[in-house]
Amino acid sequence: GNPEHGYCYFSPSWHFRKNLLTSEIVEDLRQDGKGLLSVGSGPAYLERFLVTRMGIKREQITLSDKSSVMPEGFEQFIFDMHGDWPDFGKKFDYIIFPESANLDRRIDGDYYGDWRGLNRLIASALTAVNPKGQIRMDGIPNYIGETVPELGKVQREIFPAIELRYSNELLVVDKRG
Repeated sequence: GNPEHGYCYFSPSWHFRKNLLTSEIVEDLRQDGKGLLSVGSGPAYLERFLVTRMGIKREQITLSDKSSVMPEGFEQFIFDMHGDWPDFGKKFDYIIFPESANLDRRIDGDYYGDWRGLNRLIASALTAVNPKGQIRMDGIPNYIGETVPELGKVQREIFPAIELRYSNELLVVDKRG
C-alpha cells in the first residue's frame, strides 16, 4: 500500500478468494449491465481489473473514497463512508466494501469498532442499493460478525425485506424489495 494515503493493497484475487466478488456476480454484471458501487475503493485495483480482465464496462462502476486517490475514467464520489452519503442520482445493484469498512479504527475521534458503526454503514448502503440488490463487505472481523443477528433485527425495523449473512469475514446483505 501507499503509506502516504494510509491504504493497504489487496490484490483482486484476494477479494475473489474472500468471495467479495464471485464469478456469478461478474457474470451478472457482464450480462445484465448492472451497476456496482465500490465504497473505499482507494486506487481501484480491483475495479480496474474488472474492466481490463473481466469484461465489465467502466460505466457500470462507480468509485468512492474519502480522498481523491481514485483513477480517472470512472464515475467517482469523495465522501467519508461513516458520515453522510451523497445522492448518487441512481441506485446500485451491488455495493461492495473491499476490505474498507475500517470498523476497528478511530474516525474523527469516534470509535466505530462495534456493531453501531457497521449498523450505520449498512443503513447508509441500503438507501443506495436497488430493490433486490446486494451489499457485500469483506474483512469484517469475527467479533463484529457475531453481532449480525442483532444487526439484522435492527435493520429489519427500517427495511423489513432484508437478510444478513456472515461467514469467514464476509458480510452479505440481501435487499429483497
